[in-house]
Parts: sequence; structure tokens; C-alpha cells
Amino acid sequence: MKAIGYFYEDTESPEFVLSNQRESFISYCAQHDHQAVTEFVDRKIDDTNRSGYNLLLKYLQESGSEFLLLVSGTEILSNDLESSIDRILELDSFGAKVICTTGDVPDPFQYALKRWTNVNPKGTRGQQIKEAMMAKAMRGEGLGKPPFGYKIGSDGRLELNENEHGAVKHIFQMYTKENMGMRRIVSKLNQMGVTTRSGRGWSIVTIRDILRNRSYIGTYNRFGIVTPRNHTPIIEPETFRMAQEILGRFSTPRTQLSNEPFMLSGVIYCAYCNNNMIGVNRQQGWRRKDSSRVTGTYRYYQCQSRVNKGMCNYHTWRSDVLEETIKDQIKELLIKGEVNIKVMATGLSSLPDSNIQTEHPDPAFIKTLESVAAGFISLSYMRDAVSSIKKTRENTGHTSSEHNLLANAINSGNLSNVINSWHTLDSNTLISLFKGLIEKVTVSDDSIDIKLKHF
Repeated sequence: MKAIGYFYEDTESPEFVLSNQRESFISYCAQHDHQAVTEFVDRKIDDTNRSGYNLLLKYLQESGSEFLLLVSGTEILSNDLESSIDRILELDSFGAKVICTTGDVPDPFQYALKRWTNVNPKGTRGQQIKEAMMAKAMRGEGLGKPPFGYKIGSDGRLELNENEHGAVKHIFQMYTKENMGMRRIVSKLNQMGVTTRSGRGWSIVTIRDILRNRSYIGTYNRFGIVTPRNHTPIIEPETFRMAQEILGRFSTPRTQLSNEPFMLSGVIYCAYCNNNMIGVNRQQGWRRKDSSRVTGTYRYYQCQSRVNKGMCNYHTWRSDVLEETIKDQIKELLIKGEVNIKVMATGLSSLPDSNIQTEHPDPAFIKTLESVAAGFISLSYMRDAVSSIKKTRENTGHTSSEHNLLANAINSGNLSNVINSWHTLDSNTLISLFKGLIEKVTVSDDSIDIKLKHF
């Protein structure tokens, strides 16, 4: 696979020696049969704005291809944990998969945990399992559920699933040769009675995942280990290349989604698995019959365990519906006098100041990082989770007239002004209110249970 090197030179630090980073890059490419295509360098001595990194992003955007982005470690991307993770996610959005070339942890998220936190990846059972999986990956053996169209053979490698691989060929045929969009392919397969492995109907997401999966040209890719010609291909490389060109042609540029925070982040849990539900922004585009393109943006809360199908199923709530429902229930509790004013004062006084820097990583951020490092959530899900965490953090310290109204009501013991202004309170004030009052909100597909704080 094509590989790009990114280096950061600091002549005052032995771990940022440029020659060592280049040697590690070249050695990794030779060892894993990757093609080194170019490199980008930033230097501390003459550049604090990372112009080399910006040129790298421009190169990725203009090329429109997929690359491995090799760094000696995640500290090359930034000198703090969250910024380095931000750049890993940003590079992924441009089609570059980050791999760490030094040490025994090529996965950048595992590497970051090991470097910047007190997590000892060698000392947990989860990491021991992960290391055993990596050993299998080195041998090109299948891990977990094989891609649709394949099964795991007696030798541990992927082999054709006779009941499924024909559908994969048909999907690529319809997309590349018959000029059918993903929505029409979904409709066609469902009309034909062709089902997914679970017996369910197809969706645009499942079709897109198949069209993007390099497993279908015989390439194995797990834990940063990329092995071409590892197993029997279902699709010819030229057909796969055509599919990627079409996907790129109709993909919309990444746009800035809503900065409005998710008001229930950190307090809302799934009733089925008791895991957190996080706020998710999604932008979905599709083509009409007249070939015009329509784009819609959706906001909702989603169970964090949904990607691990053994733990929980797919459970979501539209953010506006859930937040309005909670607002209405809290208002009723205030009107009935069932809320202790002192609870609100204690809860609000304990909120963090967004301007105060902490030397310890955010626990919510670390929990999300651990989940992606263990393979429990996808990078797309990680990106949404990090965005939600940051938006909540940025807004908890914000002071507004409505926030002062709330503070005055608590101090005076008179909540009438707050209740009368209920539907005009801004999201930052409501976040403070929810953080001060609510211990936990548990939601199922058709019910909501609010547990209040008690001091």
C-alpha cells in the first residue's frame, strides 16, 4: 500500500531526531511491503504553525487516494493527548490511516494510551486478548465476524462464503456497470429478497461499507497490518477502483456541522446495556431521480454499545425530542416543588470552569479512547464522541443572563422567574441545570426514567 512519512524535528530532544524517524519509516515500508511515496517535515526551530502538516492535508485532499500515514509515535503529531487524537481523526477523514512505526504498538490509539496515561496496556486482560488478536493478524488470519461474502476457513484465513459472495459481486456490478446509486441498490436487493447475514434488509450504510471494503480484492487490513493477496478476491481491482472513483465523485465536501451542544451528554444511559448514550451529528446525502442531490443533517443520541452487536442493539433518540421531553419533566418537578433547591446549588457550584486547564486527561475522553483502542467503537463513532465531549466542556463554563437568572433564583429560593422564562433559556443554562439536578437519565425505545441527585 502507498505510505507517507510525517516527521517532526526538535534538535533539543533525542526522541525527535529526524534521521531516526526517516530510518524507522523506510524500515517499516520495507518490512511490510509498502510503497514509500513522499514525506512531510515540520521543525520546531523554524515553524510553530506546522506548515508541513498543512501541506500534508492539502496533498491528501488533492490526491483523493487512500494512504498509510507513518509516524514514529503519536507525539509526532502533537505534544498533548487530545490534540494528537484530533489529528489522527482528521487524517482519517482525508483517507490516511495512521500507523506508529516504533515500539510494539502500531495502533495509534493504543500507543497514545500507553504514552500519555497511566493505563498499562500490557497489564490488562483486554490488552492480552488484543495482543493475541494482533498475532493472528500478523499471520493474515480472520478476526471476529468476517466481511459479508466470506467465512473463516479451517486454516483461520478468509475463504468464500458460497451463499453470500454472489451478492457482493452483484452490488459492485450494479454500482459500477449499471449506474445505480446506493439507494436504488438497496431497493433492488430488498425487492429480490436478498438479505444480509442477519436476515435483515439492506441499508445505504451496509452497501457503502461493502463498496469501501478492500477485503473484496484480497487485501487484509487489521491493526495496521496490510497484506495484499492474502485471500481469494471477490472483486477485480479495476472494478474496486471504479467504485472508489464513483464514491469520490458523489461524496460531498465535509461541512461544519452544528456547534449546538448536546444538553444531556454525560447523564444519559441506555436501559438495555447501561452504557452511555452520546450525541451524534450526521450528514446524509442522496440523489433524486432527476440526479439532483439533497443533503440533510440529523442530530440524535445513540447507544455507545451499538457497534458491539453482542452487547446491545441499535437504540437512538432524536436529540430535540428527548431534550424537550426532559425539559418538560424537569419543569413539572420544579412547579410541584419536588426538587431540592440546595441540590441545584451544590450541583451548579461543582461545575468545571472551561477556562481552567487540568493536568489530568478528561475521564470521558479517556473512556472513549479506551473503547476505540480496544476495537469496541469505530473511528466515526469516536469522532462524534470527542466532538460531543468538547462541546459540552466548552459550554459548561459559559455565563449568560439566563445563567445568572438561574443563579439568582437558587440564592433567593424563588424559582418563579426561571419557570416563567423556561422556554427561552439557552442551551448553556439548561446544561448547567441538568448537570446540577440530574444523576442519571435511563432511556429505552419507548420510556424515559429520570433519577435526581440527592445530597
